[in-house]
Parts: sequence; structure tokens; C-alpha cells
Amino acid sequence: MIRRFSELPLNKRLSGYIMLIALGILLAVYLTNYFVSKSIILDGIEDDSRNLAEAKVNTMETFMTGVEKIPEAISSLVKNYPYDSARVATVVRELLRKNPGIFGMCIAYEPVFRPDSTPFAPYFYRDKDMISYTDLAKDEYRYEHWDWYQIPYTIRKSLWSEPYYDKGGGENLMITYSVPIIDSTSGRVFGIVTADVDLKLLRDIVSQIRIKENGFAFAISRFGTFISHRNSDYILNETIFSLAESKDDDELELLGQKMTGGESGFQAVVDPSSGEDHRLYFIPLKSAGWSVGIMIPETDLFSGLYFLSNMILLVGFIGASILAVFIYFVIEKTTKPVSTISDVVALVANGNLKAAAAKLQHETANHKDVDNESASSHDEIIKLWHYIRKMILDLSGLSIRIKSAGNYLHSSAGTLSDAAAFLNNTFTEQDTANKNVRHYGAEIDRITVSLVESTERLTNSVEDTGNLIMDGQTNIGNIGNSIIEISRSTGSIVQKLNNINKRTANISRVITTISNIADRTNLISLNAAIEAEKAGDAGAGFKVIADEIKRLSENTFNSLNEIEEIIQDVKVSVTDGVDSVSRYHERSLSGFNDIQTMINDLNVILEKNKELIPQFELFRNAMRTAQESVAAINGNLMAVEKLSQETKTAIGNLIEVSETVNDAVTSLEGEVNKLITD
Repeated sequence: MIRRFSELPLNKRLSGYIMLIALGILLAVYLTNYFVSKSIILDGIEDDSRNLAEAKVNTMETFMTGVEKIPEAISSLVKNYPYDSARVATVVRELLRKNPGIFGMCIAYEPVFRPDSTPFAPYFYRDKDMISYTDLAKDEYRYEHWDWYQIPYTIRKSLWSEPYYDKGGGENLMITYSVPIIDSTSGRVFGIVTADVDLKLLRDIVSQIRIKENGFAFAISRFGTFISHRNSDYILNETIFSLAESKDDDELELLGQKMTGGESGFQAVVDPSSGEDHRLYFIPLKSAGWSVGIMIPETDLFSGLYFLSNMILLVGFIGASILAVFIYFVIEKTTKPVSTISDVVALVANGNLKAAAAKLQHETANHKDVDNESASSHDEIIKLWHYIRKMILDLSGLSIRIKSAGNYLHSSAGTLSDAAAFLNNTFTEQDTANKNVRHYGAEIDRITVSLVESTERLTNSVEDTGNLIMDGQTNIGNIGNSIIEISRSTGSIVQKLNNINKRTANISRVITTISNIADRTNLISLNAAIEAEKAGDAGAGFKVIADEIKRLSENTFNSLNEIEEIIQDVKVSVTDGVDSVSRYHERSLSGFNDIQTMINDLNVILEKNKELIPQFELFRNAMRTAQESVAAINGNLMAVEKLSQETKTAIGNLIEVSETVNDAVTSLEGEVNKLITD
């Protein structure tokens, strides 16, 4: 939609813009008038509702305050004459005659305080034009169970009851003001004095409150029960909270809390019975704990506002329509030269400068008020006309100059393209040569690295060989020293074995001596045994000794034989050991001589190896220097190759630029050729 509007001619778009602004102003005036007037009406209706509600509530407060004083006075009378029924009845009847607003009165005694302990509740009430009497102390009534008796008796305070139907008593809808009679001596409650008010009387007062044609008032009790309402089904059957629950209306429930809480206010509500929007003003009736509300339908409240707003909207629409027609013709006349200029510019855009100049000249003759020679006019259209004509003339001259410059640029672009192509070929050849050189440099670098690594390994091998030779020389020297020590040890062993052989010879002589002693001991024991035999019983002990000596001699002889065998074995072993050690000693001396010869040979090899290591070090350092030089050459070649590549890229860009310039010049020549100047 917006795109289509932007594509309309200038005169229609200007008309549309002005109309939109006019409609916006009209809408702002309409909304301002609506909301300001609505605020003024609401302020006024709130004041009217407050004044009317306060007046009616004050009337009801005055009436109910007057009613409250009567049972309070009777309470004082009953305290002085508690059981003088005739006097009290006379006073009650007289008060009912003088107070037509009171429907009935009762004095209900607490049974335990009466002399006969029986219930007694004389009740006087209006029955048409008469004042009737009845006793509420009857089984079907049981006055002590009614709220108007129980609650003030329990809390020991005066109060108004909730609305109720007094079945069995006054037989009417009423509310009751109850005053407890408190015994000044014991402090106990011995009765309740009541004053009943016909609920119809209060509903009539509330129903007289009316604002606007369909406005109405209602009243609720301290617990939210409807006492008076336009919808009679609500009275004593519904509370404001039960309606809120059935309608699932949280705002109505909050309103009920405010009204039963003794607050006053003015707010928007929805009538639960009709569902229409209303404005509500509510105020408390403090004496009874009630709340009175005045409902004003918004359709009645804002009917004048709606009429005024509709009239403003109608007048504004008619005025805007007239304005639109006037603006359209004015803009049409004003923008007609602009349309002509638009056609001329279209011819210029198509390159037909000759036709554009002719049309501009023709239209200038038709518009007498346009002076093409004046650029100082305050009329923007005349100035635009002048500058368009000047632009066409300048474009004609410019096209000629562009053609000449295009030819020169075309020639220069060709020369530049040829030079760039030559440079590109040159740097391509140079790049190929650089790549070949870098390839050979890389190959040399690879070979040099391999030689350095081989030299490094060979040098390390020579050093390791020298170290191994030195270690071997040291180990062989240690072996020679060990052989010398072994040779010395074998000589010592031979000497000790010879000593052992000599000692065993001495042991043999000792054994021979011991053997002789054993033989003699055996002979002695034999002689002793013979003598013991000769002695008989007297030599029995000596015989035992002789036997023991014989046994010892035999054991000694046997041991000597074993020792001799062992000594013979030791001699043989020692002799063999001496021979073996002697042979090992001779071989050790021979091996030591061979080792000494080997050490001398290793010394010669080690000296030659030490002479090779410095030569390998020099060669390795030279190869490292060569490797670094090759790497530096390779790096320089890479830098040259990179520079060559960048130069080649720049030349390629230069060629592209020259081609672009050439194309642009060709395109420019084509566009300039489109201009029709002759």
C-alpha cells in the first residue's frame, strides 16, 4: 500500500500527505475533546453522586440515630422499674405513637433473672393503624435464639441486626436495634430492649436516590447482604460476594471488601445483572455498618459526550473533504510545471538532448510566467526551470568534451595494456629462473645437510672408539695387575701347601707314637685282667678297670688308623695342589707378557685416533658453514621469488585495470554516442 502510494504523481502524493495531516489533526481534536470532556463529566458526576449520597445517608443516619435513642431510654427505664410491666407498656405504646418510623419495640427478659424464672418478652408493633401486642415468649418463637437477642447479649453492646423476616413476631422484613440491659449491681445482662424498623421504609429512602434516567441506588449490610436493590431477587437472597463468586469477578469481590470495610469511592464497575458498564459511587452508613452505592450507566452518563464527539467528527470530515478538493486543484495548478520538467528530464535521461531542449523551449512559450533568463526569482519552480535549461546546454558541451577525452583514454589504455603484457612475460621468465635456482639450492642444501650428519656421526664414532680403546687399555692393565697378584698368591699357596705337607709328616710320627702307647696300654690291661682273675672276688673292681682300659686302648687304636688314612689323603691332595698351582703360576706369567704386548699395540692405535679427531672437527665445522650459506642463499631466493610473484600480481592487476579502463572508455563512448545533440 505504501509502495503504491509512493509511486503516485507528485500532485496526488502532496494531496494525500496534506489530507493525512488534516485527518491526524482532526483525530487529535476529537480524542482531546473526548477525553477532556469525559474527565469533566466524571468529575461532575462524582461530585453530584457524593452530594446526593451524603444527603440521603445523612437523612438515614439522622433517622436511625433517633431510633437508637428510644431503646436506650427504655433500657434506663427498665433498670429503674424492672418488673413494672404496666408502666413500661404505657411508655412503649406512647413512644410508638410519637415515632412513626419505628415498626415495633420489645423488652425481652433473661428468664433466670425473673422471680418465677419464666421467659417474658412483651412486643408492641404496628398493625395497620393500630398498635398491637404479643408476647414473644412462646415455644414456636424462642426469642432467646434470635440474633437480635443472642449477639448483643453475648458482646454486651448495642448494635443493629442484619435484615431478617420476623416470622411469629412482627411478620415483616425489618432490622432491629438491640440494647442490652445490664444490672448495675451484678454487671450481668438481664434483658434486651429492641426497636424494629420496617425495611421497606429504608428501601424507599435508598430507591429515591437516582442520577440520570436509568441510574439507581442499592444498599448492603455489614456482611455484604443486599438490603435494597433494583433487582428484588437480590434482596436478602444474595450478597455482593456470592455474586462475585458466581460471576467469577475479582473486581466485584474487591469492591465488596471496600464497601463492607467502611470505605467510600468512585470507580467503574460492571452491573452483574445486566452486564453493562456503570460508574459507582459508594459511601458507608456508619450507624448500621451498611454501605450505600449509586450506579450510573455509562450510556446515560456519556450520551451527550457521544453526540458532541460524533458531531465534531462529522463536521471535521466534511471540512476535510472540502479542504481535500481545494488542495487538489491548487496543487494540480502548482505542480503542472514540475510535470513538464519531469518529461524534459526523462528525455535528458534517455540521451535525447535535442528533443529535451525543443520541448523545454515549447513549454516556456506556453508558461508566460516563466522567465528563463532569471535565476534570482524566489519561485523555486522558475529557478528549477532555468537550471534545467542551463543543464541541457552544459550537457551538450560536456558530451563533446567527453568524446574527445574518451578517444585519448582509449589510446592510453591500449598502450598501458601492451606495456603490462610485456612486463608480465618478463617477470614470468624471471620467476621460472628463480624457481630453478631455488630447486638447485634446495638440492645442495639437502646434500650438505646429509654430509654434515654423516660427518657428525663419523666424528662421534671416532671419539667413541678412542674412549673404548682407553677403557680397554685401562681394563687390560687392571687384568695384568690382577695376574701379578694371582701369581704372588699362587706362590704363597705353594709355600703354604709345602708347610702343610711337612706338618702332616710330623703328624704321622705322632700317630706312630700314640699307636705304640695304645699297644702297651692294651698289654697292661691284659696283665691286669690276668691278675684280677687270680685275686678272685677281691680283684673284681680291678678287673672292671682293666676292661675299661682295654676298651679305651682299642678305640684309640681304631681312631689312629682313621687319622692315618685321612693324613695320607691330605698328603696326596696337597701334592696335587702344589703341582696345579705351580702350573697356573707359570701360565699367568706367560699371559701377563701377552697382555703387556696388547697394551703397547693399543697405545699406538689411540695415538693415531687422537690425530684423526681434530681433522674430523675441522671438516664438520666447514660443512656446517656451508650448510648455513646454502640456507641463506635459499632464503634469499625465496624472497626474490616472493617479490617476483608480488610484482607479477601487481602487473596482472595493472592489466586488469587497463582492461577495465578500456571497457569503461568503450562504454563511455557508447553512452556519449547515445546523446543526440545535433
